[in-house]
Amino acid sequence: MLAEPESALPPLEAGQRLFICSGTPWNEALADIRAADDQRCFRGWEVDRSYRKGDWILTYLSTRPRVFLSWEQARRDATPTGRIWVESDRSVLFSNLVVVDHIEDRTGLRITAGRSFAGDEARLIRHALLEKLWYPTPWHGLDDGTVCY
Repeated sequence: MLAEPESALPPLEAGQRLFICSGTPWNEALADIRAADDQRCFRGWEVDRSYRKGDWILTYLSTRPRVFLSWEQARRDATPTGRIWVESDRSVLFSNLVVVDHIEDRTGLRITAGRSFAGDEARLIRHALLEKLWYPTPWHGLDDGTVCY
């Protein structure tokens, strides 16, 4: 669990948007996040390519159930295809399980790759994430018959 999630999850400032990104297949997406090689270019990221430098990108893996992986700030404007450049010093990789469906239930918003949120909706998602980071769900806590892989 994060000791102080509020300080660990950078806030959205006025004018910043929150873009939802998914990684498919999940195992290759996870390998890309962990890779130190800036020359790699994993093509399995699905995100609306209208984000701008300073916007936030909330990424989930396409597992069942879908789980959030990171909260990152764009270092550059998006390009039509290719690598997503983020500010590594402002990136938060989640060490706790945060299930996308749980955040959808808490916010009433549909969270899918290619969507973006601004203003109150983006702040609502961040607030719900913070709540789940304070009270994480362990992998064995998914007793609703879902499959994790």
